[in-house]
Amino acid sequence: MRRQLNAGASHGRSDSVSESMVSGYENLWLLTQQMLEAARNEDWDTLIRLEQQRGALVEAMKGRDDVSAMTVIEQQIAGEVIQRILTADAEIRTGSEAWMGELQEMLGSISTEKKLHRVYETP
Repeated sequence: MRRQLNAGASHGRSDSVSESMVSGYENLWLLTQQMLEAARNEDWDTLIRLEQQRGALVEAMKGRDDVSAMTVIEQQIAGEVIQRILTADAEIRTGSEAWMGELQEMLGSISTEKKLHRVYETP
């Protein structure tokens, strides 16, 4: 795959910079796959930890994300990776929203239970 990445012009920037950007997108995809697995397993602590790691990687990539430095092939690869990330994110969001709904119900039940306990508590 790396040979394909070098097939186009680099627009004046080194191939290693644009390859590093593609590598960054691939690392985002790897983290997203792990997040998806955690969501499917309802492992919310792991999901949160991975999301924080992915957020840090996104922040680190922001300063070096220059599409004009990427070859056409690299842009296509990055686009495909981003599309996979977005698709996985939609599934993660669906699972986590269901969990958040369950959590809100539990918290509501606890709140109701406390109110009832206060009302019927003997002084």
